[in-house]
Amino acid sequence: MLAFGRTVFKYCNSSKANQFNVFLSQPIRHVGFIKDVYKTIGYLAPFDVNEREIILEKLNECKEEELGNFIAKKLAKRIVLHRDKCGIFTCIEQVLDVEKVEVKLLERMCNDLLKVKQLLSSDAGDIKKLLEYYKRSIIPKLIKDSKTANLVTTNSTILGLSVSLRHVSFAAVGDGRLLDWGQLPLIDNVASTRNYEHPALYSLCTAIVNELPPADYCVQEEMFPVLSGDPYFKMKVNMVKLRSYMTCGLESSDKHGKGGVFCIKQGLLNKMFNLRVGNERVSMKEVLPALTAFKANEDHPFHVHISDKNWEFFKSMGDAAEPVAGALLQAMALRYVSDIIEKNYQEKMMKKNKENQLKKKNKENQQEERS
Repeated sequence: MLAFGRTVFKYCNSSKANQFNVFLSQPIRHVGFIKDVYKTIGYLAPFDVNEREIILEKLNECKEEELGNFIAKKLAKRIVLHRDKCGIFTCIEQVLDVEKVEVKLLERMCNDLLKVKQLLSSDAGDIKKLLEYYKRSIIPKLIKDSKTANLVTTNSTILGLSVSLRHVSFAAVGDGRLLDWGQLPLIDNVASTRNYEHPALYSLCTAIVNELPPADYCVQEEMFPVLSGDPYFKMKVNMVKLRSYMTCGLESSDKHGKGGVFCIKQGLLNKMFNLRVGNERVSMKEVLPALTAFKANEDHPFHVHISDKNWEFFKSMGDAAEPVAGALLQAMALRYVSDIIEKNYQEKMMKKNKENQLKKKNKENQQEERS
């Protein structure tokens, strides 16, 4: 309640739930209303001292754009607005004062802010090798440095594709949710040589690309190598032709691949989603529900919101569900690798900035001592 430039602050004493103390503050300048909701509900976030320091550092020092690399952009914007209005956070529980933030969202946000830090501090050598493996497994290579960047942007859409001679299966994702998925027919008579001549392939792929949902980025899994003694040599050569025309169609399309058309190496999905059991790949449609599900208070880097309607459609696909699931996993993998590279880059920049600030401070101290 405001009266003559003064703010009345009310807080609840947890030991005496029915008693309230009222304080009058100084006239408001740039300090806003601090509710301290966590005191009212008696909440303590489940993080140790070191984790709290890491989270608070990012909450108080990151700009909106930097913070948006770790958490949802809308949430980052609300946090920065609250910080500008009310001052820095002195404890992570104060984030509950931010509009539309409740306990589960706070804990999920804190886990997201800690995720890359924990990875890089736990076993830096292994993580570095894993990042390099991820980078090598996507063609063209994903890059983020001070001069070049081809990473998947936050609000962009990704189209995963699983192509066979008979069908192209697809899944489009964007803003953390499934936008569309399904399967389109390609070549009915796969034995006919006429279907692989230039006019036929060009016409077919142009029509198919126009039917696919629009996307900023496209990705498909790499083919197995074509060997001269392979009994399926001719069929695989035809597949190479078909995929080449499809890729050209995507790259030249106004609706697809403006950010890039990528290829994922065979082993990446197996390693990332634990799909390999012995020499066999487990069914992707069977593991998909568990991979995409949201898990409160746990890491969920592959969470994708899939509506009940889309799940019912998926269950009705029959044999088509397997390649469609593969298409979605490809899109999820591209997004995940891009996010990890971006977060790793931001961590390095934050560390570099702190080092530069420390050097500057030391230099100023030395100059003061000399004077």
